[in-house]
Amino acid sequence: MASDASDVGFDDVKALADALCKNATLTNLDLSNNGLTFKEGQVLAEALGKNTKLIYLNISSNKLGYKGLEILAHALRNNTTLIDLIIYENQLSYEEYKTLGRVFYRNNASIILGLDHSYDE
Repeated sequence: MASDASDVGFDDVKALADALCKNATLTNLDLSNNGLTFKEGQVLAEALGKNTKLIYLNISSNKLGYKGLEILAHALRNNTTLIDLIIYENQLSYEEYKTLGRVFYRNNASIILGLDHSYDE
């Protein structure tokens, strides 16, 4: 499922989160470039913590910030199916990405962090 280059609102993310909790077939989700903020990240994190089928998630080019991505990282801590997580261009500093990398390092899944063009100098 791809949803690119449009501003997805809170209600849209809430509906998607509900579907993620119930859907047993969706394996790829591209939410890049949708203007997702911390608020939407919280809702998404809760659903991703329960989802056991997703293997690819692209949340690049959003406005999640460090706190939004940190919540996602903690929600995904016990997820063993997610393989690819693309998070570049989410308004983080280099130090925040390093810290986030340590959180993901503890994750049971093999995660690829796409960090090119990600941080403010």
